[in-house]
Amino acid sequence: MRRTLPLLTLSASLLWTLDASASPFSMRTAEPPATEAPAEEAAATEAPAADPTSAPASDPATGAPSTGSEAPTVPAPEATPEPEPAPSEPSEGPEGEGEEDPSGSEAEDPTAEGEGDLESLEDARDIVTEDAYNQHGVGARGGLVVVPTWILSSFLASHTNSLCRGEELNQFGLDRGLSRMDGCNWYVGGEYIYRRNRNLDIVASLGWQSMKTPDGYWLDSDEWADGCTEHDPANGCNLAAADYTEVNVSFLFVEADFIGRATVAKGKDIEFQLGGGAGLGLGIILGKGVFQTPIGGAFDSSDSTFKPVSPADQNGTPDFESCREISDLGDFQRCTPHYFDDPDTDQNGDGMTNAAGDLIDPATIPDGDTLGPGMFAECDDQGCNPSDLDAFGSRFEQEDIPPVIPVVNLILSARLIVKDTVGINLQGGFNTGFYFGGSLQYFFGGGGGQKKGTTSFSAPKAQRSYGSF
Repeated sequence: MRRTLPLLTLSASLLWTLDASASPFSMRTAEPPATEAPAEEAAATEAPAADPTSAPASDPATGAPSTGSEAPTVPAPEATPEPEPAPSEPSEGPEGEGEEDPSGSEAEDPTAEGEGDLESLEDARDIVTEDAYNQHGVGARGGLVVVPTWILSSFLASHTNSLCRGEELNQFGLDRGLSRMDGCNWYVGGEYIYRRNRNLDIVASLGWQSMKTPDGYWLDSDEWADGCTEHDPANGCNLAAADYTEVNVSFLFVEADFIGRATVAKGKDIEFQLGGGAGLGLGIILGKGVFQTPIGGAFDSSDSTFKPVSPADQNGTPDFESCREISDLGDFQRCTPHYFDDPDTDQNGDGMTNAAGDLIDPATIPDGDTLGPGMFAECDDQGCNPSDLDAFGSRFEQEDIPPVIPVVNLILSARLIVKDTVGINLQGGFNTGFYFGGSLQYFFGGGGGQKKGTTSFSAPKAQRSYGSF
């Protein structure tokens, strides 16, 4: 009993030394002394400090403290709560001086660290990565198409063309067999744009392309030698081999283009790109096609030569001197389609042939509503009456023109994008001819790169130190 009482007194004294102002969550239990003195010495040293009147009574039988009185204890934290110290001040205590405040005063700012060392989440929302863009677009396109004269002159001695510059011929065209020029070929269509990335577009398009020439005479280059100056069939200068030609191969196109562009300049709301690409597609010909009618003519008894002619008077008397040079093919009043018995064509459809196997047709045909005297077709400055040509029986459609043609598209492009929403595109290249045009595009839907208004920012979790219990 005498040894137990001093020990209890010593324990109570040590517990009272705890800092009552410390947070209840960081309270530490008293650690045992580094070295424990023998019980006799501790009793001798501490006994005078103990208050006999406050010592608890002990049970005589067991030697334990009596239930009627309790040993001194630390006041319950709930009974005497202390205000938490300011977050910037660490807690102080006899054993925990300098330790982190368990209330979280030393917790890290969730925006203090992370990708880009952002100062706030609001700053993160304002950041848009450079590769964020609208991935889808629709557009309307249009432009002009030209088949240059120098291409056609490589296999034609005479031809017509639509070059979008009126009807007046220059010497360059005349030297290359251009006999008539009028009209303009064009294209229109709609397109869907899938932006694979900021610099590569995959474009699907559907549209209509006009492809026709003014009516006129086409003559193969092998029918007119380089040194020819006038009609002379014996020397390879045969104007009578010309065909009155009607061309309309306009088509509906379906196409897929792959266009790459490099960004040349970029600002906050504007981006300018240059590039090019290629495409493949199909053209479904819906124009009337290609029809040709031999120019015809008559035999000149003075030299027994078959010559192209024109009516010399109202009675239809042939004028053998009117259609002599290749430039005359551009004037339907000088070189006029005339009915003749073509040995290569069954003009009346009866199939009759002579002993040599040549097709035999009537030498004359009756006058029609427009077919004038002398069996000349009715013509004006713009062309000749198709019904008169049909009456000849020699007007035929070119059957080697397929109903569907391949379209190979070579592309050069310059595009200005405004606010990643509107695209102004200038485009040129070659498909069935050289073309130049553009398109107006509208982009939408996001989905390219990283969506606007978001970033890859993720705030780290707060790192708190709660001390030890």
